[in-house]
Amino acid sequence: MNMLLAKRKSVGVRLFAALLAAMLLIPSLAACTESQPITESKITDVSLTKDGDKISVTAQFTEKTLSSLPKNAKLHLLEYTSDMDVASDAAEAEDLAEVKAKETVSFEVSLDDGVRTRRYSSFAVASYDEEKDSYTPLTPLAAIGFDAGEDGETSAPEISIKGLATDNVSAALKLGAAHALLEVRLEQLLLSEWEEDAVSYVYDGVTYYMRGSELSRIDGLVRSYSDNGVRVYLQFVLMDAGENLENSVGGLAFLTDEDATSYLVNMDSAKTARRMEGAFDFLALRYSESAEEYNGLCNRFIIGKNVNNSDRYAACGLGKARFV
Repeated sequence: MNMLLAKRKSVGVRLFAALLAAMLLIPSLAACTESQPITESKITDVSLTKDGDKISVTAQFTEKTLSSLPKNAKLHLLEYTSDMDVASDAAEAEDLAEVKAKETVSFEVSLDDGVRTRRYSSFAVASYDEEKDSYTPLTPLAAIGFDAGEDGETSAPEISIKGLATDNVSAALKLGAAHALLEVRLEQLLLSEWEEDAVSYVYDGVTYYMRGSELSRIDGLVRSYSDNGVRVYLQFVLMDAGENLENSVGGLAFLTDEDATSYLVNMDSAKTARRMEGAFDFLALRYSESAEEYNGLCNRFIIGKNVNNSDRYAACGLGKARFV
């Protein structure tokens, strides 16, 4: 009996010793699994939030970087366009948000800036010197889809500067175009009154119409380019005064040359100006992230093309005409 009790006691002692050793070992294991010291200040993630209407940016900073900042310093998220340099163009970058400086910081900003999308923007985190009114970037640029790389080096995706003015999507993609310019002829798009396939919209209390077939053509091109990562720019031109075109809007052109190969939109006419404002407002929303139905994205509008005479290249018209 005494031997049995002694044996049970021995087992209990060993079990207690094992539990104690495990408890002592757990902190050691935790220490082993802790993240390695940060060796580079960089943006570690740029992505869309789950709801898809914001961009999330996360960055980390070394102890050396943080110790170089003033006490209670703030870190600022700067937005850059694709043609800007992180250091030399910091003063031109847009300051979107600020947070208290610490080892890991996160920002959330709206995906849309009005009708403009930030999907193609690049970002950097910077410190700000109030006395000098200047920013000092602390990270390289990064963008949605950037590659962090196995070595931890971050970089924005390479963006080609090649652009083509064509509605041949397949050819543009084969040639590696990153930008596409699509020509939109206003006299073919805008209607003076309703017709069977017309698309209507209301602006400033007035109902206007666009030719449905032409709008569908533009939709298809913008969507195809956007789906393949190509930035789209719409160039609005007036190649015919429209006076003799069926169901075309009269009075759009500022007539300064009867033999013009293209015309300036007559913004001196309050009626025409309101019509054009409505059309551009409708299309800007249609090709934005805010559209009810996805039709692709458009980055810029360009208005006019060699108006009044092709050999004059008068993009702003002649005489006292106002151009918007």
